[in-house]
Amino acid sequence: MAAASMPFRCLVQMEVLRGSSAPDASTDGSTSNSGEAGLRVEEDDVEKLRSEIATLTRKLDVSDMELQTLRKQIVKESRRGQDLTKEMSSLREERDALRRECEGLSGAKKMIHDSNGSGKRLSDGEDPWSQIEELKQELGHEKNLNADLRVQLQKMQESNSELLLAVKDLDELVEQKNREISILREDTHEDPQEVEYEHALSIVHNSGHKIALSETSSEQEKEDEFMLDALAKKRDDISTSELEKKIMELSNEIELYKKDREDLEMQMEQLALDYEILKQENHDISSRLEQTQLREQLRMQYECSAHLAIISDLEANVESLDNELQTQAKNFEADIAEIMSAKVEQEQRAIKAEEALRKIRWNNATTAERLQEEFKVLSSQVSSAFSANERHLVQARKEVAELQLQKSQLEELLQKAQGDLGSIQDQHRVKVQQLITLVDFKSKEIDRLLMELKSKSDEFQNQKRCDEAKLSALSEEVDLLNAKIDKLSSERDELFEKNEQKDKEVAGISEKDAQLQDKAAEITSLNKELALLKDQVKMHLEELHYLKCSKNEKEETIGKLQIDIGSLKLQCENLKTLLSKKESEKDNLASQVLKLRRSLETKEGAKTNGVNADVKDNQHTNHKRVKHNTSSTGSTTALAGTNRHNAEGDCNCNGQAMRNAAEQSSKELASLKERNKAMEEELKELHERYSEISLRFAEVEGERQQLVMTVRSLKNSQR
Repeated sequence: MAAASMPFRCLVQMEVLRGSSAPDASTDGSTSNSGEAGLRVEEDDVEKLRSEIATLTRKLDVSDMELQTLRKQIVKESRRGQDLTKEMSSLREERDALRRECEGLSGAKKMIHDSNGSGKRLSDGEDPWSQIEELKQELGHEKNLNADLRVQLQKMQESNSELLLAVKDLDELVEQKNREISILREDTHEDPQEVEYEHALSIVHNSGHKIALSETSSEQEKEDEFMLDALAKKRDDISTSELEKKIMELSNEIELYKKDREDLEMQMEQLALDYEILKQENHDISSRLEQTQLREQLRMQYECSAHLAIISDLEANVESLDNELQTQAKNFEADIAEIMSAKVEQEQRAIKAEEALRKIRWNNATTAERLQEEFKVLSSQVSSAFSANERHLVQARKEVAELQLQKSQLEELLQKAQGDLGSIQDQHRVKVQQLITLVDFKSKEIDRLLMELKSKSDEFQNQKRCDEAKLSALSEEVDLLNAKIDKLSSERDELFEKNEQKDKEVAGISEKDAQLQDKAAEITSLNKELALLKDQVKMHLEELHYLKCSKNEKEETIGKLQIDIGSLKLQCENLKTLLSKKESEKDNLASQVLKLRRSLETKEGAKTNGVNADVKDNQHTNHKRVKHNTSSTGSTTALAGTNRHNAEGDCNCNGQAMRNAAEQSSKELASLKERNKAMEEELKELHERYSEISLRFAEVEGERQQLVMTVRSLKNSQR
């Protein structure tokens, strides 16, 4: 700035000297008093103008200084705002860090609580939840302080914007005043030389205003006086009238300038008041900021003390956890070795069980095939016996119809004989006596036959009692046979009575002898049928004995299979207990180190897959075994029922019993199917429980991994 103002100053001095030489030459010839008086007036006016210009320049300098100070204050306040924003950001970061620490502490507390199985408190007896609540309260207080600081920052920004607007208004006013002064100077100076001098003066004034910060005010006054003297000397040739007019115009302009100056003074006073208000506001804001800083420092000290206590407690807990982890790792290794040995034993047992199951399956398959063949044979025998019984029933019905016809014929003959008795009695009395003797002889024979029948019936009853003592199951069949025998004997007695009556009534009829012979033949045939029935009963008893033996054998096989099923159930329960033990051990080993988890994760996955496959195979084999046992038991029961009903059908010659037996066998099959369904549902429930156990195992592993990560994070934070 000083280097730029030097050439302008040199030019102005040269022009002033050149102009001063010309008036010196002209003034040598003019020495009138009027010129001297006009010069004095002009000098006075010029001095007034000079003084006013000096005051205006000083005011401009003051306004410039004030503007500079305001700008400096604005810069300071903007810096303070930036510092406050930085502090706000740092406070936010600290708040976020504290929140994260709180979350980490709460997560660590939860993990420790889950791993130890009880909500243990810290070693110093402090409750972490109360500390967390205090931290939450402090965070709320910090949020309130941050909100207050934001409001203050907004107010500061608004005040800064108002100051900037005021500074802009002042700059515009100063520019307007400079323009008006330049316009007035151009109006007052019409001479081109004067215009040049005024332009040079404005340049010098501006340059002097710019150099005012580096140079003193005395030098400026000297230069102004020198230049004004040069102008006064140059204006000696101007007429007094023109000068008076110009003086009047200048006086009017001066009055206008005075009014403008007063307005500017009022505005400056208002600006000063605003400036003082802003200073007070800035002072209040700075005091508040200092108070907030002190509060934050105290709060940070308090928080640091609390966090140091928490950190010490956590370090102690971490050390204890490390020791526990080491002990648990050793225990875990020992448990793993035991589990490996137990799993090897379980695999060997599973292999043996599979071999036994295969043998049992093969035996069951062979027995099932044999039973199916026997069932087919028995079904064919039952069908043949049923058809034979139906044939016997048809023949018996035919015989009953023939006997009824014979009875009707005999009744007709009796009626005819009664009609012929009166005429023939006299003729055949002798013959009747002969016939009576014959009848007596035949009655004796009949009595003898009856005695034999009674003895045979007694023997039969004795045999029946023996059979009942041996086989209580055939008592009903023997009773039915006795009932039939009684019926036949009653029919026979009735026939004998009828024969006796007919013999008494028709003694001379030879045909009755033939009928009696026929009846005797029928009696003999009935005796033969009774003997055949006895033989058949013996055969059926032998078959029933054989069936009972086979049934006992099958029941023994069923008992063995049930024992095997019970052993398999015990194995399943043992596996469940082992799984529960493993779950408890895994819960205890939840705080395991990550290195151990990585080294053992693959082994545990392979083991769990092997156990799943073994359990599934065992369940599948058990399910098939139960199905096969139920089918074999159903077939044996069905065969026993069919054999029993065959015997009853052979003895009773009745098809309804077979139908009842078939219904009972179907009911038994339905019950066995229901049992099979129940067993299948139980197996499904076992499978679902095993899947739930595997899911729990996976959840426990996830929790263990989380605990390991928390322990690692705590160790890293300690480092």
